[in-house]
Amino acid sequence: MVLTMPQQALEALDTTVQLAVYIDGLLTDVKSVSIQLGVKLPVATATLSMVLPRPRREKWIAVGDGYGLDPYGEGPFGGVTQVWEELIKPNSTVLIKAGHDTFMGTVFSGRIPSWTSAISQQGDTLTVKCVGWASYLTYRERWDLEYDGPVK
Repeated sequence: MVLTMPQQALEALDTTVQLAVYIDGLLTDVKSVSIQLGVKLPVATATLSMVLPRPRREKWIAVGDGYGLDPYGEGPFGGVTQVWEELIKPNSTVLIKAGHDTFMGTVFSGRIPSWTSAISQQGDTLTVKCVGWASYLTYRERWDLEYDGPVK
């Protein structure tokens, strides 16, 4: 439990607003963020705008068959090589945190859907539309539950 003193409340007026966007756990630079959520909105949405080129992350993968020499001659059991993976891709997780100074809280948690219109670019700006986790509940089921007779 944190108690706030009157002086701390006054000093909070002079704090710096912070925004952090994590895509697949990696802190990502964005130009702007717009979040839509509410009681009457079944699925929260967020729109991210960022400057091109698309962010990428370093990834190390194993090469070779594990039995002989790998293509790079690293040793008898293969080695690893560095590749760059696109960060903005369908089904990437998105976490947006906001707050001030050291007090940050999650304001959006979701994913980038696999829709064709979810990722678009115009000029040097990349726009990404994200949906909250409740979007999975809006998908149709193959079978619905049915009960015969009166249900009490």
